[in-house]
Amino acid sequence: MEQTQQAVESVNEGDSLFRTRFFVMLWVASLFSSLSMSMFMFVQSWYVVQGLGLEVALGLVLISLSVPRIIFMMVGGVLSDRKDQSRIMFLSDLSSAFLALVLVLLFVFAQPVPLWVLVVNAILFGTLGGIFEPARDSILPVVVHPELLTRANSIIQGTMQVALFSGPLLAGIVLGISGYGILFLLIGVCLLEPFVFNLYERINQRRQNQTTYRGFGIS
Repeated sequence: MEQTQQAVESVNEGDSLFRTRFFVMLWVASLFSSLSMSMFMFVQSWYVVQGLGLEVALGLVLISLSVPRIIFMMVGGVLSDRKDQSRIMFLSDLSSAFLALVLVLLFVFAQPVPLWVLVVNAILFGTLGGIFEPARDSILPVVVHPELLTRANSIIQGTMQVALFSGPLLAGIVLGISGYGILFLLIGVCLLEPFVFNLYERINQRRQNQTTYRGFGIS
């Protein structure tokens, strides 16, 4: 009986979380950001080995992505304490999408893409990802009731793990059907999804503020 009651309470908590607009937006942003990161890691590694035939340089590309990400997760934590977390996520996703779209142009018009370009892109992509994650984690307690925080965090973390495992599979399918340019375009679109959600939230907040001001006779 107690187990059944706990299960019902757990379902109700999940329902209430997904009725919270900002949590849903944060969840979608986490899904697409993690999915794009996993696809990016896969396609960069695949191109270095298969496209350029530089198996020896694979470690360099992976380090260029991982080390800045680890370092800037600490920097991102400091920024998240001092700055607007949603703004950090907003700018990070927009910048990452821009990097992915630059690679689209390079793969369409400038193949083979030089190794140094991939290394620089990996450094920037890892840096932006490291800044994004602390902002996402620190904004969660702001948008979720304290009683639902544990479940909300488990949903976000579980979604990230699913995205990290499914990203290479999706990237492999897209790469086999189309090519590198379309795959990087897909990564850019995935990064623009959380950007659009953040933009929508900012516009909505501005409209609410304007309505509040007008209610006080301020124009």
